[in-house]
Amino acid sequence: MHALFYLLPLLPFAYPKSHINPHTARHLLKSNSPREVAAAAELISREDVQRHVRRSPSGHSERLVRRRKRSCAAKTSSVTATVSSTSAAQASSSAASSISAEAYTSSSVAATTSTTSANATSASSAAASSSSASLSGLSGLLAYLLPSSTSDEWTTATDASAALSFDAALKPLYAGKLPSTATAPDGTTAHVADYPAGIYGLSGSGFNFYTEGIHNGVDVSNASEVMFSYSVYFESDFAFNKGGKMPGLFGGTDLSSAKTCSGGRQDDRDACFSARLMFRTDGAGELYNYYPVSQYDGYCSTPPYSTCNPDYGDSIARGSFTWSTGSWTTVAQRLKLNDIGQANAEQELFVNGQSVISLSGLKIVPDDSTGTHIFGIMAQTFFGGSGSDWASPQDQKAYFKDWTLAVMS
Repeated sequence: MHALFYLLPLLPFAYPKSHINPHTARHLLKSNSPREVAAAAELISREDVQRHVRRSPSGHSERLVRRRKRSCAAKTSSVTATVSSTSAAQASSSAASSISAEAYTSSSVAATTSTTSANATSASSAAASSSSASLSGLSGLLAYLLPSSTSDEWTTATDASAALSFDAALKPLYAGKLPSTATAPDGTTAHVADYPAGIYGLSGSGFNFYTEGIHNGVDVSNASEVMFSYSVYFESDFAFNKGGKMPGLFGGTDLSSAKTCSGGRQDDRDACFSARLMFRTDGAGELYNYYPVSQYDGYCSTPPYSTCNPDYGDSIARGSFTWSTGSWTTVAQRLKLNDIGQANAEQELFVNGQSVISLSGLKIVPDDSTGTHIFGIMAQTFFGGSGSDWASPQDQKAYFKDWTLAVMS
């Protein structure tokens, strides 16, 4: 009985017609018993084993092949999906962070995107940015300068195929102090604004000029909606102190009235307007408006912080973005005039392609206006403020380039 027990594993080999599964025979090839190995080898070579394989064309072998195919297909699908999602993420990241194919260093807009009275949360603001960037059909730096679709435009940005020179684009209409041209820290050519220590106001620092910017079919005096953009580079150790003015747009009933809508002007305020930007302490950014009439409830409390000074301009959405130092920041301001008798004017600011402030329901054209127009660019930058406590705390510079003006409607 014991002998039979030990012989049981060998019974198939003693009866070669028993059609043992060949896979069992292959396992026995690894046996420590020379007899089992020899018997298994003999069995595998026999015709009945081959007949077993032929008899199962739709059996184990084909199932294994199908299983491998499904596995490979699943892996391929998984890899394709991963690559696609990765590519999409990279494309999205590239569109959001790169400004041009050149070595243009974009500021990471510390754009603490805030929720304004007419603006959405940072998430929807980012979505709006993506949407508006696609509207322009542009990419890189040009998408930052023109984040929305335009009908006519010009630019000094060298990324454009027909870029204008600074002199051709910015012929001064009125000038207090013109900027000089210099090499910016990144090696590009730019206008430079010097801010000497202890100086504030228009007379001794920065630059100050007005230009209509009539080029390439662009005539903003006949437009109801325009966009003005530029890039600025504050030195890496720039000290903002209490703040200063930055370029914007100006307009009014006539050029004479329009060009002086600043400096605490009170007379004939209905005859002019200006929409500039400002830097404040620690580089906090804002809109700085001189508008002719009272605005809707909530305009002067637009978050994160706003205040309307009856003697000077309106500080709107202060801190909605941060001017960077040691890198370029590209700003694009969209301004749409209201219809006479209606509060449907709009003002929006994009920083590095992202909408950070969006206002609607404004009134820039007075109800009794005989013709209020946008006249062009109010190219001003200086420290101030109206007192010495606003002065630049040290000798320092900022660089300006990529001047762009567009008619939207």
